[in-house]
Amino acid sequence: MRIISFAIVLILSFNCSSQEKISNNRTFKKVFTESELKDAEIIFEFFNHSICEDFENLSLDSCYGKFLKELIKKEALGHIELDISFVRQQAMYEKLDSATFFNFWQFDKMGLSRERIDTLKSMTYNYDGSYVKFLRKVSKRNKAVKYYLSGFEMSGDVSPTMTASILMKYDHYKINDIRVKFILAMHYLTLNDLWFRREKY
Repeated sequence: MRIISFAIVLILSFNCSSQEKISNNRTFKKVFTESELKDAEIIFEFFNHSICEDFENLSLDSCYGKFLKELIKKEALGHIELDISFVRQQAMYEKLDSATFFNFWQFDKMGLSRERIDTLKSMTYNYDGSYVKFLRKVSKRNKAVKYYLSGFEMSGDVSPTMTASILMKYDHYKINDIRVKFILAMHYLTLNDLWFRREKY
């Protein structure tokens, strides 16, 4: 009985973990340093666990498809929630090399609102960093990613247009590609940070 239970755990763990490693992918290796590759794995595995823990019997591809379809349903109801713990996400940041963090992301000032008179930090991609270079590399052969990237290059921020493009055209993104999965992971972790971070600039 114990052997059967252990085998089931192994199967579920295999389904939920990434079947291809970022560090073995040619595109990642061309753009990222060794340290960035390790940190990208940490980011990727955190996101995979966060969105797949309720779908343990699904493959990673199916899990991503389920995740996006659930977001489409939530958007139709006018209320999108990612169900990703921001506390755990911040703990994940602590495992990253600071150089990687600021090569992938940067902080801008969030505009003032009626509710607040102070200026808050707003996270976005580092325009000149290695992650945006990675996006440009992938966009050369993926039209959906090219459209996504153009949204960032026009606004300099992770804009609503970029989020809409994913949900409206998610079937064009080729989510079986580990590079696309990583782009989705970065997008939704960045959104989650934008929604929950409340630090003064």
